Amino acid sequence: MIKTVLSKSVIIIMLNAFFFNYASAKQGASLPKNEKLYQQAVEESLIPIRPGIHGERPFWNTKATQFISVPSFDFKPVEGAAYYRFTAVSDDGEKHVFEAEKPWAPLTPIWAQLPVGDVSLTVEGLDAKNGKVLGIAGKRKFLRAWVFQGRYHEPVMDYKASAKLAMDTLMHEDFIQAWKDSPNPDRKLYWGWVYPAKIVGALIQISARYVSQDPRPADADTAMAIGKNAADYLISISYPKGTPMEYFPPTYYGVKGKGEESHMDDSRNMLIYPAEAAMCYLDFYDASKDKKYLDAAVRIADTYQKIQLPSGTWYQFVDGNTGKPVAENLLIPNVVIELYDRLIEKYGMEKYKAANEKAIQWVYDNPVKTFNWQGQFEDQMPRPPYENLTLMDATRFAMRLLEHADQNPENVKLAEELMRFVEDQFIVWGTTEQVREKMPRAKGGDWLAPSGLEQYTCYAAISGASSMIMDLFIKAYEVTGKEIYLEKAKTLADALTVGQEYWKGRYPTWFRTSFKNFWINCDVTVIDSMMNLGNCLSK
Repeated sequence: MIKTVLSKSVIIIMLNAFFFNYASAKQGASLPKNEKLYQQAVEESLIPIRPGIHGERPFWNTKATQFISVPSFDFKPVEGAAYYRFTAVSDDGEKHVFEAEKPWAPLTPIWAQLPVGDVSLTVEGLDAKNGKVLGIAGKRKFLRAWVFQGRYHEPVMDYKASAKLAMDTLMHEDFIQAWKDSPNPDRKLYWGWVYPAKIVGALIQISARYVSQDPRPADADTAMAIGKNAADYLISISYPKGTPMEYFPPTYYGVKGKGEESHMDDSRNMLIYPAEAAMCYLDFYDASKDKKYLDAAVRIADTYQKIQLPSGTWYQFVDGNTGKPVAENLLIPNVVIELYDRLIEKYGMEKYKAANEKAIQWVYDNPVKTFNWQGQFEDQMPRPPYENLTLMDATRFAMRLLEHADQNPENVKLAEELMRFVEDQFIVWGTTEQVREKMPRAKGGDWLAPSGLEQYTCYAAISGASSMIMDLFIKAYEVTGKEIYLEKAKTLADALTVGQEYWKGRYPTWFRTSFKNFWINCDVTVIDSMMNLGNCLSK
């Protein structure tokens, strides 16, 4: 018989909100500026996110190491146990205990009492007669992370002004200006050209953004020449007509894999990137009106259509010469869906509708059900389910749901669930000082916060991660009108302006003060997001 009977959910939320405020005060956290939104965030953190059920529904959090919202874990039943005792020890040494019928019960009764910091959890199976411990169902260590605390930076500058400064600074870097006189990259000036689909594509994109400003910059013609040289170069090194990956730009160029990074090799192609490059061609077509670049994007879309698997998706990682998979992982095809959406909705190319619908259905049938939002990055090997989750594709699919909110009333509900997953696993809401004190991987470091985190194998503050989540919050605010989403977007943006000021114009990719590292695709993403936020606020 269970000794502790759980209260009604509303009562639990009210009590836990009280305890959360007590725990926060205990660790010296300052009160947020907006108490109403803070309390809303606390209450939302007490709702489990797609909890697993042992033997019925997979537990997506098997490799997760931090939680904002109350988790439950895939602990196995103990033979003969009638109920289970959960003991969580917070990093101040205090024990938090409750009992439940199942070892995978959510930690709701104690969640808001746990102060931010490391937690060690043990679940024991108990005998019905005398409460004797029959065995351990499971153990887990994790970081009890911060809920949204409100804004704690003043933006260094207006968001649109920030975007324009970053764009101007980036376009006038030596390694970009070198393209105006040469149709080939200078790898001595910038290492990133070895990832042509991703990084040369981003150069094409930023050139398109720069020349499209109002008023038109004085050196717009130079920027146009840079973009044209970059686009022509990318087209020239793409797989030739008649090959299995025809017209796809390469993922790697001048890279020979070795050791654990053997997947990073000229012979390999990760199929997220040709679609990203095609979107960059479309951006440049819109800016230049040169049909050559529309045609380049269409050829890529045609190849995707040609090699689509019967299931509706594609292999994630293939041999570029043969088209055969080099890993079992299948692509989460959100970028291909975005490409097809754009070609259908903006350019009227209905021929892609059937392929697009199959790809969309695959997402519904797979990661939407399993929450295996696997990482898809050129510098990471494909990994087993749940081993390397990322914010990227959950964010992209949630964005699409919000963009098509009028098509199905369930779209917003699912989008908000995905948003909670992304926030739970891939946002750090603590202040910079709190993060450095409480996060094991940031203690004594130089992280800036609040920030987004990219993926489990790169579980660090990354500017591009912040910007993707910003865009999602902005769209959610525009669709739902909920104030908290706009405030969350502003909070991430404010921190980005702080990092930009420190690095004198550009947004640091690794959101730190001692490590100078800039990926221009992240620059472009943040520039777009800051401009997006500025436009939202000016409506």
